[in-house]
Amino acid sequence: MHKNNPVIAIVGPTGIGKTDFALELAEEWPIEIINLDSVLVYRALNIGSAKPSVAEMQAVPHHLIDIVDLNQGYSVAQYIHDVVPVIDAVRKKGKIPVLVGGSMMYLWCLENGLKSQPKTTQEVRRDVQLQALSLGWAAMHARLRELNPAKAMLINEGDKQRISRAIELEILDYNAVLEEGFAGIELDKIILLPHDRQKLYDRLNNRFLYMLDNGLVDELQGLNAIYGRPLGHADPRNSVGYKQVGMYLDGALSWDEMCDKGQQASRNLAKKQLTWLKKMDGLELVRVQTSDWLNIVKHKFL
Repeated sequence: MHKNNPVIAIVGPTGIGKTDFALELAEEWPIEIINLDSVLVYRALNIGSAKPSVAEMQAVPHHLIDIVDLNQGYSVAQYIHDVVPVIDAVRKKGKIPVLVGGSMMYLWCLENGLKSQPKTTQEVRRDVQLQALSLGWAAMHARLRELNPAKAMLINEGDKQRISRAIELEILDYNAVLEEGFAGIELDKIILLPHDRQKLYDRLNNRFLYMLDNGLVDELQGLNAIYGRPLGHADPRNSVGYKQVGMYLDGALSWDEMCDKGQQASRNLAKKQLTWLKKMDGLELVRVQTSDWLNIVKHKFL
């Protein structure tokens, strides 16, 4: 543990209260919050993403929220490119960078790094073709969705040539952005876990209904009017909650069906995140009201 200069990540399943936890931590220590969520980077996705309120973001400095438009796309590589200098800047101010969110792929790449890739076009093309022979083109298209969701939406899964070329360009962009590769950084993780999983699921069910009551349908309808219909799986408007509302707006689901499926999708996301979290090392805190959790964190990391 780097007690003198920690980089802390507060992670946990959706709806567990990660932002509230970080704001409580900020009342005791000089921290700045850095987003670790793949949806919060997008402007205008506010209600369905459970984005921190203006008041919360004013109370404690927040970073990497509302940084791209829906039609721009955002990749894991871009996140690494953006987050590392933010971490350094927070440290230089004598504050503690605290990453908060549930995007496990972002967390994994930040901690484990991005593999250095060949630098010439010919080497890159050969590498992509070899991977395609091993994994198949459907898997390569899935990889492109991770690298550049916006670009992947415009390419059919069966278009081998365009998939290959797009991945080649993304890899070359990696090398331009991360000239020597990115080896990852050591994180001190605070893992928030539910005391009672059913209570977490109940909270998620109620949260989705709260989002609907507070304008989620109107929010998505307005965005579709500006940007057109979502183009594919990687579009952030197909993330949990937004996807089900989109199906309702398209007439594919009734209101009741949309409510049921939106709640189920939230619970499924939490289950997947909990599976990731079981494999992680870190300070595990069961999310119950306890008077000594601040002292536990301080003793462990600070």
